[in-house]
Amino acid sequence: MTTTCEVLVVGAGPTGLTLANELARRGVQVRVVDAAAQPSRQTRALGVQARTLELFEKLGLAGEAIARGLPTSEFHVISEGHEMLHLSLDGLDSPYPFLLMLPQDEVEELLATRLAEVGATVERPVALAGLRQDADGCEVTLRHAGGAVEHARADWVVG
Repeated sequence: MTTTCEVLVVGAGPTGLTLANELARRGVQVRVVDAAAQPSRQTRALGVQARTLELFEKLGLAGEAIARGLPTSEFHVISEGHEMLHLSLDGLDSPYPFLLMLPQDEVEELLATRLAEVGATVERPVALAGLRQDADGCEVTLRHAGGAVEHARADWVVG
């Protein structure tokens, strides 16, 4: 069995896709698998933090993300007619002193598109069915659509 990649990323959510892009940007051979047949259209997060936008800048995605989203620098939390919290991000030490309101599925779309531009894609539906680590890396069992099983090696597996 030969090494199929340096890094196998399991999961194509925002974290996995960001990691895959960062690795690919640095010339690391990366493979991304996700058990879901298609990207989720449900949002588990609506806000992109300033530090994430700083990382997106290095990937060339900050401008496009901001164009798609709504920068928000002030928050008011009100319950039963009373303000419970007022938060201002105006003084945040960042080129992006705001929270960018952008649905998770749009963030994933931006990241997956950039990943494809550098020659890697998300393989779907491919589930990690087994993992065994040894001194030389990891042996993984991947289950593809229709039940096909693949045995592969990777130097690193992250999820």
